[in-house]
Amino acid sequence: MNFTASNENAKTLQFIAYFNQIFFDGVLNYEMIRKTSPILLRKFLECIFIVTDIKIKTKKIFCDILFNGKIQYTNQIDRVRECENLLVAIELAAWLNDAPIILQAVVQCYGLLAPLIYFNLAYEPIIKNIAY
Repeated sequence: MNFTASNENAKTLQFIAYFNQIFFDGVLNYEMIRKTSPILLRKFLECIFIVTDIKIKTKKIFCDILFNGKIQYTNQIDRVRECENLLVAIELAAWLNDAPIILQAVVQCYGLLAPLIYFNLAYEPIIKNIAY
């Protein structure tokens, strides 16, 4: 049992290290993407969506929660950060030519930005995300 558990942990760490080479500081490494199989890249997209969903739930930044009655700066920053991750997913899905995944990321990004649009908050990073 211990042998398989440590073997699985080693595989997981190897998987994480590989994806750190693909995605570093919000920029995709296209050289690594070209060398990676499309199946593995789709798994990476799934990971982006799973992590984004977890962060949305833990930070309570759902599209229908409007700042709990007040506008909180940290809430806005969290929304924009998650949109940045979704923009990476859009870029990778476009590279894979996967329209449904692109649509899923766009809808999720809009859900994060909807409260900011509703309150007419025009910050530079938000404008860049919307214009992208």
